Amino acid sequence: MFTGRVEDESTIYLTDSLISNYYVDPLPFRYVLGHELVHIKYNDFGKRIVWLGFKTVFSNVKRAESLLIETRADMLSYKYNDFSFVEVKGVLTTLKKNEKGKEKSRTYKQGYPSRSLLIEAMREYKDFSPEFIDYILEDFCSFQNVFKNTRNKINDLKKQFK
Repeated sequence: MFTGRVEDESTIYLTDSLISNYYVDPLPFRYVLGHELVHIKYNDFGKRIVWLGFKTVFSNVKRAESLLIETRADMLSYKYNDFSFVEVKGVLTTLKKNEKGKEKSRTYKQGYPSRSLLIEAMREYKDFSPEFIDYILEDFCSFQNVFKNTRNKINDLKKQFK
């Protein structure tokens, strides 16, 4: 798998396969490293572990919060790497193949965006903007059939991501 994770403010782990692929195609490496650096910038490390164990009526709220954290890291990696849309689409397609095509039904339950959703969103948006956040949250709420009172709580998350 071509993945990484942040341990703390000074440690990023990258998979051997991602590092080995660098000389074949450096773009996935740059994308994943950029994604993880954004997590450090916003002190995101360690938060997901707590959220995954949080099983209450608010689970869709926590999934949506995680989704925003992950899409922020994806969008800002795209932006900071100054990728063209064609380049980022290629990277996301490579990552999607490498992850064996996990799609919305599985990724949303884990609080992550699907690679296909990111490709759609990045075609339209170039930054982690309020419009992008609305797009992602609307897709999440529609796909998950989120009730109105929970949607209101999810919409309250927007304040954290200005």
